[in-house]
Amino acid sequence: MGRKLRPRYVRRAARENAGIIIPRFVLHTALSGLTRTLERGEYLADEQEERFIASMTDEAVNSCFHYLQRRPPAVSLAFPKSAKQLPMITIMRETQNTEAPIIGDDAGVVDDDLSVVEDETVLTPDGGAVGGEDTFVLPCSGELYAHSVDVVVRRSGVGDEPLYQNMDEYTVVSTTKTITLATPLLAGEELVVTRYASKGMQGGDLEAATYRFNGVIFIETENPAITDFLEAIVWRELFLRKNALITSGLVDLDFGFRAISLWEQFVPAIGFRSEMTVSCLLDWVAYVGNEAPDDASATMTEEAGGTTFLQMTHDLIVWEQTVDSGDPVED
Repeated sequence: MGRKLRPRYVRRAARENAGIIIPRFVLHTALSGLTRTLERGEYLADEQEERFIASMTDEAVNSCFHYLQRRPPAVSLAFPKSAKQLPMITIMRETQNTEAPIIGDDAGVVDDDLSVVEDETVLTPDGGAVGGEDTFVLPCSGELYAHSVDVVVRRSGVGDEPLYQNMDEYTVVSTTKTITLATPLLAGEELVVTRYASKGMQGGDLEAATYRFNGVIFIETENPAITDFLEAIVWRELFLRKNALITSGLVDLDFGFRAISLWEQFVPAIGFRSEMTVSCLLDWVAYVGNEAPDDASATMTEEAGGTTFLQMTHDLIVWEQTVDSGDPVED
């Protein structure tokens, strides 16, 4: 029986407009498919409209492709250590400096993020049973609102029969996101969730800044002609994927070539090297939620006029939150 592994880093529900963009990873992803495509000999198989390099004969182009098919390039975030690793495409960052602050771009301070899903979700029990199951897990991010879950039982050729939570036909546990039916399903029946709501992280702020990224893509092979040929392939891939790269966060994207190496004295080339420059703007955005650590303590203070202050303390950190009188305060 296999051991069930628990992920080391747990992803919690977060706002959609927050996220850290690493340009090197975006570029690495855009070029990572080259190795497999060249190894299979399928590069340009579906592109018959263009001549790859106009100044080269078909025999020379095919010869370069055959070389790359026998020794496909590796795409890496580290320099090659020996000539046996060539050909190699290495992506490095040179500078990443603050370009401009982001003003007025924050998440606001709200009680909760509420996401309502009204698309049908067919729940499948563990083990794939076809009848007799009564417990299901609803896959959703964030904290599930138990009373927002609406379900129906779908029968082939009969239609949907709604179940009612207030009539104890099913129960929902928010913490485990499980739905338990009072009567198990029969063979051929499906449990379909038609609506549910989940709560994301608490209100908070977006810490954001705009940076100018300047990087370089190194292309190294044992043959200068193959270096130039592979350089053309990388250029073409980035050119064709420019819209996708911009959508991934690399705004104001531009790339070119460097005539004089700035890296030769630091990292000498093992083979014949080409340095392709990449420049773009990107936003680093991190969401900071207004929530207390698990071991924080909270005290209530009521002043004249009915204003209530919730003061939370954790070690040397103290923060306050104003709570309107009459509003419930959850621990």
